[in-house]
Amino acid sequence: MSHATRHASMDSTFTLAINEEEVDEYGEVIISDEKLKMMRKIHHIIIDCTPVNYIDASGCNVLVHIYTEYGHVGIKVFLAGFSSDMRRSLQHAGVFDKIPQENFFFELEDAVAVAKTQRVSPLTQKDLEDYSDDEATEGSFVTRM
Repeated sequence: MSHATRHASMDSTFTLAINEEEVDEYGEVIISDEKLKMMRKIHHIIIDCTPVNYIDASGCNVLVHIYTEYGHVGIKVFLAGFSSDMRRSLQHAGVFDKIPQENFFFELEDAVAVAKTQRVSPLTQKDLEDYSDDEATEGSFVTRM
């Protein structure tokens, strides 16, 4: 069973194919050449925080996890449109120690403009290999309360 969903954004349009994942005999997901080619085209993810009024320690930890996981496969994560209250929460939780401040933008349009100017690094099969448990948790942190 498979279907495609078409999404439009400011200057670009992309199609997201939703398929049942193929798995090998060990239950590991098999990444097809077609899917790998599609993944190579994605170089930035921009999270629009405009509708977010509040973020707690768990939310901050999730943002850092998203940033780290996409970084492992060469995709940059930008956050845009956050309020001064959200910025204080991010600062208090230590998010700026894990995500560089140049990845934060006051306006969504600024994040899009910067993403368009940055060069895309090619994604290889090696970039998609699983990390050990130690590597996967190295970016975790305890939020100061």
